Amino acid sequence: METLQLKHIKGYLGTGLKGQTKGYNDAIECSLLTGIKDDDYYETEVIIETKMTNITAKRSICIHGFKPYLHPLSSLTKEITHNGETFIPLVKYVESLGEPVYDFDELNLTDYENACLSMLTTYEMRHQQDLEFLQGYHFDYQNLIELGLAISHDEVNTLNK
Repeated sequence: METLQLKHIKGYLGTGLKGQTKGYNDAIECSLLTGIKDDDYYETEVIIETKMTNITAKRSICIHGFKPYLHPLSSLTKEITHNGETFIPLVKYVESLGEPVYDFDELNLTDYENACLSMLTTYEMRHQQDLEFLQGYHFDYQNLIELGLAISHDEVNTLNK
């Protein structure tokens, strides 16, 4: 079984990535990833912030104790809310390339999604701009959800309803 490693989450640093951790008495907590402590002699740790009633606690835990909340690539054509802004990620992606987006409807959005997904799902072929977009909006381009190493935002949103 694969485990979460530094290579899986280092690109998300500085993007406001949150994830699930276990706190005191094994209570499930939502924590913000704020750093990584990597050492040749010890297991990699993530530095997290967890907001409690009136305080913010910072601590480091083993990387295996952190499950990031990520969007599946299938959410590229669905409305998501990120940092309080609601939008369709694929439209925002196309805008970031300087392309016009005024003519998007469901049919050409699906066509564009198919073209972009084939490009975005080939990990070795990704351009830096593509990676930065996927990481910045917390998309799972490494199949971490499928491997059980991350939690889908869809699942988190269902639990919070």
